Amino acid sequence: MVQHIRRTQFITTYGPGAILEGPRGPRIIPSPDIGLFYSNIRPEDFEITDDRVSRGLLGGRKIFRLPSNAELNCEDSRAVYRTKVFPEWWICSEHSILFRYRTGCPRCREELISGGRRWDGIRFVLACRKGHLDDVDWNYAVHMRTGGRCTSGRLPRYYEWIPRGSSLRDITVRCPSCGAEANVGRLYSKENWHCSGRLPEREPLKSPPQRGGCDENAIMILRQASNLRMPDIVTLFTVPPRYTRLHLLLETPAVKSMLVTLSEISNLPSTKEELEGYLNAQVRRGAVKEDTAVRILSHPWDEIRQAIIDILSARDTTGYGNLLLDEFKALIDASINGAPPYRSPALTSPVVFEVPKSGIRKITGPGGQKFRVVPITRLRTVIVQTGYRRIDVNAESVHISFTDRRTGEVWYPGTELLGEGIFIILDGDDGIHPQVNGDAWKAWKECHDNPSEKYQNAPFRERKSKDELHPVFVWWHTFSHLLLRVLSADSGYSSASLRERVYLEKTPEGVRGGIVIYTVQPGEGTMGGLISLSEKIESFIERAVEIAESCPNDPLCLEHGFACGKITGSACYACLFVSETSCEHRNMWLDRNIILEDPP
Repeated sequence: MVQHIRRTQFITTYGPGAILEGPRGPRIIPSPDIGLFYSNIRPEDFEITDDRVSRGLLGGRKIFRLPSNAELNCEDSRAVYRTKVFPEWWICSEHSILFRYRTGCPRCREELISGGRRWDGIRFVLACRKGHLDDVDWNYAVHMRTGGRCTSGRLPRYYEWIPRGSSLRDITVRCPSCGAEANVGRLYSKENWHCSGRLPEREPLKSPPQRGGCDENAIMILRQASNLRMPDIVTLFTVPPRYTRLHLLLETPAVKSMLVTLSEISNLPSTKEELEGYLNAQVRRGAVKEDTAVRILSHPWDEIRQAIIDILSARDTTGYGNLLLDEFKALIDASINGAPPYRSPALTSPVVFEVPKSGIRKITGPGGQKFRVVPITRLRTVIVQTGYRRIDVNAESVHISFTDRRTGEVWYPGTELLGEGIFIILDGDDGIHPQVNGDAWKAWKECHDNPSEKYQNAPFRERKSKDELHPVFVWWHTFSHLLLRVLSADSGYSSASLRERVYLEKTPEGVRGGIVIYTVQPGEGTMGGLISLSEKIESFIERAVEIAESCPNDPLCLEHGFACGKITGSACYACLFVSETSCEHRNMWLDRNIILEDPP
């Protein structure tokens, strides 16, 4: 039997190191080179090409997407991605026995495939802040008083699971050999478990557990807890560069590589005929498509020569913050001039970015703030999962890339989606945010300028700048969540189907920010339902401000002010928190007081 998941779930929810609840119990998702690319399936056959992400963010590493059963020409009932049983300790609810999966319940006679068997993996596992994950050592847990040794002289093959009520403290685990007992409630509250250093997703499927040791204390945690595995995800939009179509053709990887090589040996083509000869040689080798060469050579030589100079002299944008800044500037330009339909260099590429100038609107909010509202009719996103964290968001991130043994290339899992969005920025004064003298604003600004050591491992987009602590970022992020809640309540969109992107730019003139509220889908994208809401955005903004003014949990929520070291100010599930798939920042860096202090 197989467990079906959407390919996007592999990026946003699951992935290597996650526990998947399958039809026959829980299983660990191994690294892709172990679970997926183990036979004739190759990652390059499912590559997502995006130079901004690969070169600017992943240091030249590549991105693959999870293939579907149809793409692999196999039936839906066949498992494409192999998994491994985890945890190894299971419970038979029929006989109240705790046993290892490979040995089975000693009191059951039926085979595992029979429908009458009531086996399930134990609900508890051990995890630490360094990302390690392992079974609870039940031999030690039950015989803790004797150092993990059974006084009968031999550890039993199973333990008795004795529930006397509904709480954890009503459950006792007993050794059938020596009678030693352990209370599950007390075990669950124990904070100094020894961490084994195990990463089960990196173990071959048939190998025994590999435990390297760890100096971090582990905790017992439910295997379905939301904080057992929190994915680190980066998302970038495909926005049009300032290059022409010719520049994009010359930036095709094989063509650019050829030009770079020729430049290094001082042998760049000096005529169109020389370039044609080089391109034809690449076409014969199969490195460059014939239509790409034809489209390049259709331009005048002067244009081609200048485009080559532009490309070879340009520096790649690197760092997540710089890539987001490029997006922000492209969106600001589109909010003024619009943006014609833009396609990637591939001949069959769909439109991946478009902003009709006629749809741009300027409105006034309830407090007198003037906004520029920009509908983005076509929007492509590339989402990459770079790692995960366990226990809390400030824990160490565990990378999930793998190296292809055949080629030496390093790969990350990702997905690409098409959709639409609404870009919002302040209108006037070049989008610079006005200063505010409120207490919340000052507290965030002081923390941004002098951050606490508690933020050492916090998931900032850029560790050095810590832009998320700036009050302008908090203002826009809070405003974004308010709009998300209003749109999901009043427009028919579910909260999980809408997403956000928050921008911040520090300039000599001041700090400006903006947001994109967007929705994306696999395949051909969405149908225009979100951008149609831009025509009545005034009512949504007015409703958003009303939500900021009151919360069902007030006065407790409102009085929960921000102090340096915290991740939120006045914010809770009743007023600001949204679905984890909607917020890029895990419901951190939010504060209603920032909005309420904003001057009228």
